[in-house]
Amino acid sequence: MAISDDTKIEVPDNIVCKKVKEDLVLLNVKDGTYYKLNVTAGDFWKKLESGSTFGEAAAALVEQYDVDAETLKADLTDILSEIEAEGLVGLTT
Repeated sequence: MAISDDTKIEVPDNIVCKKVKEDLVLLNVKDGTYYKLNVTAGDFWKKLESGSTFGEAAAALVEQYDVDAETLKADLTDILSEIEAEGLVGLTT
């Protein structure tokens, strides 16, 4: 699925999220695989998980980190594509 500003995520029941020090760890309880998100990716995850759209989350992070919007959106698109490919989220519009 193409990622747009209106994209939202659905987190499957088998994914558990926990903060460990400054990072966010996602655990797939079905297969025991875990994934570590750095602070920025963790902030992105939390915004999406709370119901923000991709565009809303990106805009908030641009303000929070004072970065170029186009560069950040490209990076966030890559992150979201990777976590979707790993089965950590489903995407909806």
